[in-house]
Formats: sequence, C-alpha cells, structure tokens
Amino acid sequence: MDKTLLKGLQVLEFLAEAGGELTLAEITDITGLQKSNAHRVLQTFVHAGYVSPGSQRGAYKLSLKLWQLGNHVIERNDFRTAARPAMELLSRQTGHTVLLATLDGMEAVYIDKIDAVKPYGAISKIGGRIPIHSTSLGKVLLAHDATGLIDRLSYPLKRFSKQTITSRSGLKKELTQICECGYSVNRGESTAPIWSVAAPIYDARGRAYVAVSIAWPELESRKKPESKYVPLVLEAARGISSSLGYTPCRATGTTALPKPLSRRGQVSAIAGRLNEPN
Repeated sequence: MDKTLLKGLQVLEFLAEAGGELTLAEITDITGLQKSNAHRVLQTFVHAGYVSPGSQRGAYKLSLKLWQLGNHVIERNDFRTAARPAMELLSRQTGHTVLLATLDGMEAVYIDKIDAVKPYGAISKIGGRIPIHSTSLGKVLLAHDATGLIDRLSYPLKRFSKQTITSRSGLKKELTQICECGYSVNRGESTAPIWSVAAPIYDARGRAYVAVSIAWPELESRKKPESKYVPLVLEAARGISSSLGYTPCRATGTTALPKPLSRRGQVSAIAGRLNEPN
C-alpha cells in the first residue's frame, strides 16, 4: 500500500468534508503529514487541477474537477442496474412481485419489475403508470417530493376502493406518517385485492425520487405478513441507496439542533470521521 498516496487522498477527503477553505496548518493537524510533505501534496493537486488556492494566504479549497468526475459516475450509475441485485434478493425472500418506480408528472411510473413466483392480479408492466395517492410506491415518492406536488393535485382525489384516501388533509396526515416511519403501505387502496409495502431509495445527494416495493394478494394479508415484509423492503432500499453513494446522517439521539462548532471543533469532528474504520 502506498502510504503517501493514501495521505494525499485523505487530504482531498478532508477538504471535501470541510466544505470550504483550510489552512496548511489545519491540514497537517488532521493528516499527520509534515508541513513540507503536506505542501508538496497540495501543490501536486493544484497542478493537477483538483485543488485551488484559497482567498487567504496559505489556504486551499477543492476545485470542481472532483465534482466533474463524480458526475460521470453518477450519470453511468443507472437506478435499475443498482437496484437489480437487491430486487432479486427481495424476490427470493418473499416470492412476491418486486417493483421499482419513479415520479412522472402527477403519476408514478414502473421502471423495473420482477414477477411473483405465482403471478396474481393485474399489476402493470414496466412503463405502466399508477396513481400517487393510492399506491405504496406513489405515496412514498410523494412523501419525499420537494416540488409541492401535493398542492397541485385535484381534490377530492379519485376513489378506487373504500380504503382510498381522497382528501388533502387525509393524504397529508398519511405522508407525515410515512416520513416518520420510513415506509409506505397500501392496504387495498388502489386495486382492492392487492396490498404492498414501499420504501424510498436515496441517491448520493440524499434525494429520493425512486422507490422499491413488493406486492402480494390481500388474501395473504389475513396472516399479517406486513411486519415480516417491512424490514425486508427497508433493507433492500438501504442497500440500493448505499450502492448509489448515499450515506445516512448519524443519529444524535435528540431532536434539538446541535450547537455550532468552533473552528477547532469542526477540524476535530472531521478528523474523527475520516479516522473511523471502514
């Protein structure tokens, strides 16, 4: 292992975590490099275009070159390709239909699907559209929508069964619960004989515009399989999100906002994160 190269990469990680300019002294504190070695590493990165001099004398910051490289990776990282292994595992674990969907206008669209071992019902094909207020996939995507889509829907919403939510207040309450628990359930709200559970998939920027679900016949729901399926769907969603570069925020154990850290505190916090074992 090339320790010099590793230290250099840690410098880049440190600059990325800091989110701004850092002095040479701060960089040497966290990396353990001697000042002369740290300066040489930084000058190499400046020459290669990955780091730029800061506004302060002796300070450095990341350039956009890393962002450009990351964008190439993101563009190639197709959601369906990333999701397929987890979907196949979910299919083997449950034997039920596994679906992947995204929002498109006022509806959700299936972008991938694995059929159940024993097909049932009339679940749409890839490219099929579904309502967002009465399906688990639609509701979980709507719960994470940041464009105000809930306010653009026409109320009362179309009723598909006795369980369909048709009011704005009812839908808003449902979406709040989804955000709190992390998943959505459809108990015969759209196609009466079909139940389903869906969970959001997050990309590297923490956005959730794709979701995964499993669907099963209502008859099986009398055995109360929901508690068994929810953990499996959540685990699949977490795995897919991780493969897309998503890193969940660490829980603080409190709902209170943390106090701002001092400059030294920020450096120490970043150092702690970078020195954690992988």
